[in-house]
Amino acid sequence: METKIRETGIDVVGNIPWGTHFCQFYQTREDLIDILVPYFKAGLESNEFCVWVTSEPLGVEEAKVALRTVVRNLDDYIAKGQIELFDASQWYTPSGKFDSDAVLQGWIEKENQALERGFEGLRVTGNTMWLEKEDWRDFTDYEASIDHIISNYRMVALCTYSLDKCRASELVDVISNHQFALIRREGEWEIIESAERKRIEESLRLETEITANMAEGVYLVGTDDGIIRYANPKCEAMFGYEPGEMLGRHVSIVNSSTEKDPEETTKDIMGLLDRDGVWNGEVNSIKKDGTPFWCYANVSVFDHHEYGRVLVSVHTDITERKRADEALQESYDYLERLTNSMWDAVFSVRMPERVIEWANDSFRLIGYDPEECVGRTTEFLYPDKSDFLDFGNKIKSAIAAGRDILHTEQLLKRKSGEVFSAELTTTVYKEKGEVVRVTSIVRDITDRKKLDQLKDDFIGLVSHELRSPLTVITGAVNTALTEAEHLSPEETRQLLRDAALEADSLSHILTNLMELSRVQADRLFLFNEPINVEKVIRGTIEKIKRQSSVHQFVLDTPDGLPSVYADELRMECIVYNLLENAVKYSPQGGEIRAFVKLGEEHLVIGISDQGTGIPRADQAKLFKPFQRLEDSRLDKVNGFGLGLSVCHRLVEAHGGRIWVESEPGKGSTFFFTIPLSDSQPGSDHLENKEFQQQQSH
Repeated sequence: METKIRETGIDVVGNIPWGTHFCQFYQTREDLIDILVPYFKAGLESNEFCVWVTSEPLGVEEAKVALRTVVRNLDDYIAKGQIELFDASQWYTPSGKFDSDAVLQGWIEKENQALERGFEGLRVTGNTMWLEKEDWRDFTDYEASIDHIISNYRMVALCTYSLDKCRASELVDVISNHQFALIRREGEWEIIESAERKRIEESLRLETEITANMAEGVYLVGTDDGIIRYANPKCEAMFGYEPGEMLGRHVSIVNSSTEKDPEETTKDIMGLLDRDGVWNGEVNSIKKDGTPFWCYANVSVFDHHEYGRVLVSVHTDITERKRADEALQESYDYLERLTNSMWDAVFSVRMPERVIEWANDSFRLIGYDPEECVGRTTEFLYPDKSDFLDFGNKIKSAIAAGRDILHTEQLLKRKSGEVFSAELTTTVYKEKGEVVRVTSIVRDITDRKKLDQLKDDFIGLVSHELRSPLTVITGAVNTALTEAEHLSPEETRQLLRDAALEADSLSHILTNLMELSRVQADRLFLFNEPINVEKVIRGTIEKIKRQSSVHQFVLDTPDGLPSVYADELRMECIVYNLLENAVKYSPQGGEIRAFVKLGEEHLVIGISDQGTGIPRADQAKLFKPFQRLEDSRLDKVNGFGLGLSVCHRLVEAHGGRIWVESEPGKGSTFFFTIPLSDSQPGSDHLENKEFQQQQSH
């Protein structure tokens, strides 16, 4: 875009920008020639399209003669159409009446023609000697319109008024509708301005001064073409341009390519401005050297006195803030991932409202999705209001004592309504001495509480389960030793058989305890190998037979039973426990039947008896360790049900499941499954072979 500064050829005026609208007050034709001849000479030499509308006392031909005295090749300019001269009646009143809209549109068309033909712009003058009093008001409004819109065009206009025809009020009208006026005083031309014009210009000067010294980057963009009309020093430095280098370039130069190219980004913003009049937001910007950076932009539409309708864009470089925000977000994301990987539930509470602001993924262990909790007071986590208030009082007491971290045991409530024991570690955060937030880590200690109870039950088990066989063994051996001379060989053998049976029973109890301790400590390793299930069951039946003389043992297996990969010692332990239970729960004797069925993916193994059966209320407890049964008849026989708990964990470790079908008085059948497999499991099981062999000894 070429420079906007134009030479007027008038010494007292000097250079002016496009869009300048000024006037001359004259008394003689020499006054007109003195100003207009150098005015048009400068325009022609600056490649501008010139239009001279004449009126008395200087007609068209007289104007040509006057102009030809300084422009020797005027006829060439006329021939190529760079200058046109009209009589006022041809331009202002061609129909015999002044039509302000038609005249105004005429000037705009002339400006368009000038640009289309390659001229820099349009330079015009019009003499108002033809004006009559009845036309004055319309012409004044017309001049006001020109003064308002001329800044949008590449045009300069000089209007000439006869002092002899202007009264004082009319002089005020003329001056107020022009940027300045020329008048001859004591033979010299001077510039005069209205007080209002001076006030406006001072305001604009102050506006320019403020803009130039702003810490933010400011640029003005034409709404019609997207061309940058003005950029303050901060803006030029921000985008890496030399002073004045941004002017005349399309505003897309400041937008960095994202998923949209710069022109698309500019178009989107312009569209929003057309709709809303304002726009603000973060913009991915780019410096002259290609360096991307982030700006926050406030953009609005404004009618500028010089540039016409423009976008005013105020930019603040927020690159460092964005980097800090991104670093903070990365830290936040890391902490969020860290807390979400915890087994414990973690949540943050805004104080004093006690409203949850954030909860981690492990809150699902309490039954809630994190999103369900945010925005709610913590009261829903407590069994009743008294627990809620009690915990609040504990926090207040800790704060009063100067403690920022509080460790408590608290009863909490799951979404299902189940109440559980929790250990809370609560941290208090303050701002300016006031508590604004507390963060709590919730650890479910239900299992730990149960383990404490299991320890108590284990002591009972030792005193009951272990002492009973030891008492029999000790009694039988002491009798055999002290009464040996009085006993027959058969009586001695019976005592030793009784001791051996109880020793087997004691060994089996110890085996169950070892298996249970390994499972509880997550130290269970399986030594899987191909085993013959029928052989394992048959061998185990032979061991159990020695414990009973009133039972008949039956084994039912299909032909062609395949081998399965399993830990043979653990498989024997499962079958032994189930057979032993069958013997205990059918003290009157009867048939105990072991059977194997071949499924598509599993072997189904079952042990059935004809004993007392198990009440439904007790069936839910069967596979939990140290659980006493409610039925007194069974309690006398069995005690704590340790063997079934071991069966349950060992079957699960093999990838199977175990269950019971029973009715009181109709006996019981225990089923469990072992998966079929075409190949041995992975080497991680084999690596524990030595460990398993050591454990089996």
